[in-house]
Amino acid sequence: MAFAEYVCRSYRGSMLVRDPNHSTKWAYRLSSKPSPSASLEEEIYSLRKKMEQLALKEQCLTAPKVVEISTILDKKLNEYMGIFQRA
Repeated sequence: MAFAEYVCRSYRGSMLVRDPNHSTKWAYRLSSKPSPSASLEEEIYSLRKKMEQLALKEQCLTAPKVVEISTILDKKLNEYMGIFQRA
């Protein structure tokens, strides 16, 4: 598959994200209040899933609709990264 799959585990206010194909792991501390980027994270997740499904359906990563969603996703990811660079 062309898209990475991650395994997420939550334990006592922390989240561990692991790539099952590699030994790569990321740990995050969960906040009790939602961050301002929470809705942006949901939007990114939704766009990524939509792009994955469409790419599988079209069987082509360069199909116009896949590229369109990918472009929107890139802009949202840049916006998300900008939030953390300013913090």
